[in-house]
Amino acid sequence: MKAPPTLYHGTLAKNLPTICKHGIVPSSPSMATTMTKETGHVSDTTGVVSLATKEGDARMFAWGSARGEQVALIEVDTSKLTDYKLFFSKMFEKELSEASYFGTVPPSAFKRVTITELKDGKLVKKDVTCEVLG
Repeated sequence: MKAPPTLYHGTLAKNLPTICKHGIVPSSPSMATTMTKETGHVSDTTGVVSLATKEGDARMFAWGSARGEQVALIEVDTSKLTDYKLFFSKMFEKELSEASYFGTVPPSAFKRVTITELKDGKLVKKDVTCEVLG
């Protein structure tokens, strides 16, 4: 199966300086969010980087753990990932919706990084670069 040109990773904006320095690293059991623990999927997410094929899905995951904090969306260039480490799955047997990457997604694979916050009832997005954050 051919990877789409872009995948998405949602996270808290406060994590960006570390992500920009080290990349998106595979999760460990201690990194699992409360939401993930409550749904019982901890073993499904450890040791991999979770990526989404749709921007909205990645952003929704990030908002689920934000609790009022700013969230970030990282667009990942799949041509800069190692093919054999990337696996896709379907939700509801409809279409590709998520990917697991067995390795660190390097900052060199980031196409775009956006921070989103809720201000006066509206979503406000701004593009940032790792050079500014790091």
